Amino acid sequence: MTPDQLRQVLKELDGHREALIAYHDMPEQATGLVIKNAILIPDEPDHAVKLTDGKHIFILNPTRIAYVRITLKQPLNPFAPGV
Repeated sequence: MTPDQLRQVLKELDGHREALIAYHDMPEQATGLVIKNAILIPDEPDHAVKLTDGKHIFILNPTRIAYVRITLKQPLNPFAPGV
């Protein structure tokens, strides 16, 4: 995944959602990073992809990410028509 692709995926983070970043080729205890209330930091001169929870800044390595899981704003109702 490129930094631009990752930035596009993370645009949905508005401070009210949780993001799980799963890494590959990492030791088992370091394979997942959970960020609650995640917000994407706008592109800066260093072009690093950064998230914040308001207390910390997380710098992501797009080339090592296996997948990203973002919580929904509202849970889906699997029994609703058309879902």
